[in-house]
Amino acid sequence: MDPSGHFLISEEVLRVRLGDTVFSLNEGTEKEYGVVSISLPSGYRPAGPGNNNIPYDVALLTLDRQPEMGPAIQTICLPHDDEDWELELPGEEKVIVAGWGWERRNQEVIIKSLDKLKAVNLQTKTHAECTRVMSATENTVCADNPENLLKSTCPGDSGGPLMRRRQHERGDNAKGTWFIAGILSYGPTEYQETCGVPGKFGVYTKLTGRNLA
Repeated sequence: MDPSGHFLISEEVLRVRLGDTVFSLNEGTEKEYGVVSISLPSGYRPAGPGNNNIPYDVALLTLDRQPEMGPAIQTICLPHDDEDWELELPGEEKVIVAGWGWERRNQEVIIKSLDKLKAVNLQTKTHAECTRVMSATENTVCADNPENLLKSTCPGDSGGPLMRRRQHERGDNAKGTWFIAGILSYGPTEYQETCGVPGKFGVYTKLTGRNLA
């Protein structure tokens, strides 16, 4: 499991639920697991006052048993190494982000509900642009939706996966393979009560071997 590191609590009280898409409904696909241990990268540091930039903001959870795979519970690939990650996301690549955060219906209305899992199509930014706008580091990547700011990540989406499908050059699998390339860490610190701020991006921790060590 790869949640955002800054949201974790003690493993004694933490539970992981898989196969759930609506908290308020019993869909019959949910499976719940206990957590045996929580591992943070050696470079992880909590955010300071007024600064959400958290180095290596990711955690690895060891579950109390092997998850049961099914239609609602599947695995996703990790990038092979740093070089492979850079080839997959050089900037201006289309990605999908999922999360449980708020929902923006129009310019004025934001639904502050965490009940339903949602997904949105976004586009990565170049590292230079990410660094200039969001003071990001080499261990992060930025993404937004330049065509529709109503479609963006919102408060409550932290820890959500940034996913990209890598097309195969050969073979019969024309759909390609899905990779998780990042975990949402934070958005614009000065806009905590809104979503889709013009000229601002969501910042994601890269999932690479170096960031998980």
